[in-house]
Amino acid sequence: MPAKVRYSLIDERPLVSVIVPGCNHAEVINQCVESVLASRYLRMEIVLVDGGSTDSTARIMQGLAQQHDRVRFLSDAPAGEGAALARGMDAALGDILVVVEAEAVCASGTLLHLLEGFDHPNVGAVRLLDGTAAFRNEAVREVGGFPPGTPVRVLELAQRVHKAGYRVRSRPAGHSIGEVVHTIT
Repeated sequence: MPAKVRYSLIDERPLVSVIVPGCNHAEVINQCVESVLASRYLRMEIVLVDGGSTDSTARIMQGLAQQHDRVRFLSDAPAGEGAALARGMDAALGDILVVVEAEAVCASGTLLHLLEGFDHPNVGAVRLLDGTAAFRNEAVREVGGFPPGTPVRVLELAQRVHKAGYRVRSRPAGHSIGEVVHTIT
């Protein structure tokens, strides 16, 4: 009897777009981006989108984009992180869209851990228990993505992807470090 071939999206080496919306995250955005750049999965772009910050977040994001080839910066998003996420998803070039909060620090295996969850061609979304999520770009576009002006609700998007007929996987959060700790003055 022939061995069963196991499907793995990783074998296809998809381009991953890591979308980081941010608004007034000047104290933490560097650590977030550096942690994503340290990923063991290298076929990625990072899309930084400022949601109307009143601090130096936009300037820092722009500097990170100038410093790293795999980082792009978008600044024309209307105010708010929901609008920034919608703008980032629209501009993303990847086959897989990963949403990372600006306060997050990702372990080097986070992207691989997410991609491992795409273990069937009909998996449209993978959620880690810490809230980090990855989506097939085609599934996000099919369900209308995040309408601009809505709050960031990754769980709600995963539910819409599921209702559209895709599978949604949940995985343990074992590959995330957590949030950047910063002081408020």
